[in-house]
Amino acid sequence: METIVRETEKFRVKVTPAKFAENELNQWTYKLKDNITVIYWKVKEGDQVKYGDTLFEVKGEYYNKIRKFNYTGKYTAKINKLPKTPERPFKCFNINDEPSTEIEISIEFEVTKPLEIGDKIMGRHGNKGTIAKILNDNEMPTTYVNGTERTLEMILSPLGIVSRMNLGQLYEVHSSIAQQFSDFQDYVNGVSPFENGYKKKDKILESLNKNRF
Repeated sequence: METIVRETEKFRVKVTPAKFAENELNQWTYKLKDNITVIYWKVKEGDQVKYGDTLFEVKGEYYNKIRKFNYTGKYTAKINKLPKTPERPFKCFNINDEPSTEIEISIEFEVTKPLEIGDKIMGRHGNKGTIAKILNDNEMPTTYVNGTERTLEMILSPLGIVSRMNLGQLYEVHSSIAQQFSDFQDYVNGVSPFENGYKKKDKILESLNKNRF
């Protein structure tokens, strides 16, 4: 089991205090008289990156040699969004009150994360929990649906329902089963988060009973 999330990573880069930058091919150039800072892009939108891959390089007056800015995420990711135009510089001060000119570069990643022990998952009704154990499919319990044996994907603690009074998740689960494996079609086009499943309980139960759930 895995999930896809979008994460944004921000990079602070010291640049020459120019008002604007030139945007040519895969580089940004900040120039003020004889002082120049150049940012060389090494990736484009849609590229796959892994830990340690270089996203962009910077060469300029604030760096003795080319400075590489790398992807530091744990999981392989796809670059979802890069800045379209060069960022505008701004002045800031360090802890010693020394001024410098910097830009902030934001890069959005689409990260595919496998489910791991310790991850927290949640539903739409306030129910949440932490993954305590992950088993292979052949070690998980099974159930029969329409005469076909199916492996359970997840087992939740029933205490999470009683203690939090999350009855909504019961309606959500059972309406999903009734829609997928029986003839319940009220939510086939989606359902509002404000929908009261209790109003559909008789129809859901009738649909489930047709297939002996």
